[in-house]
Amino acid sequence: QLTLEKTPQYFITPEVPERIYAMNASLKLVLIVRDPAERVVSDYTHVRLLHPDILPWNKTFKEEILTTKGEVNISSLIVVPSLYAVHMSRWLNVFQREQIIVIDGDKLITDPLSQITKVESFLRLPHFITSRNLFYSQEKGFYCMQYTNGYKKCLGKGKGRQHPNIDSQVMSKLRRFLEPFNKHFYKLVGYNFSWPNS
Repeated sequence: QLTLEKTPQYFITPEVPERIYAMNASLKLVLIVRDPAERVVSDYTHVRLLHPDILPWNKTFKEEILTTKGEVNISSLIVVPSLYAVHMSRWLNVFQREQIIVIDGDKLITDPLSQITKVESFLRLPHFITSRNLFYSQEKGFYCMQYTNGYKKCLGKGKGRQHPNIDSQVMSKLRRFLEPFNKHFYKLVGYNFSWPNS
């Protein structure tokens, strides 16, 4: 019997790795990451819509991620989760690398079957999901599930929402800031995601 549980907060919360290890040192962990700069934009969109108390509607992306001196704000609640190397190092201090599979979230959008198959193999599950279980939703802009009985299920309305236009200079600054963290992350996980760095 397999029990699955997920939340994005686990990865970035400092005390979680040791707590989980104390609960079950032999479990397997699945980490899904995407281009960290794009993740910041996605988080900005998400938080503005759902948590205006944290990120007011009148606060622009630039105002949120840059300090008044024009540097990336490393204490921003939407920037910190994209410092993957910082968080991964903490997990690798507790768990063996072999216990963690890292899934490419960008490929999960464009080629979901390849990533699902990796997870099935990692968890030693029979390969159950096939291309027949996936269909592309023009409305959502990504793949959704289709069950053998014809029932279709897509992720909720919070997924696939339109992102705001972001100033290219601000994005370049963010990407340059993230580059050393990304390179360190590639070394930690043994895979180069080739995320843009400018």
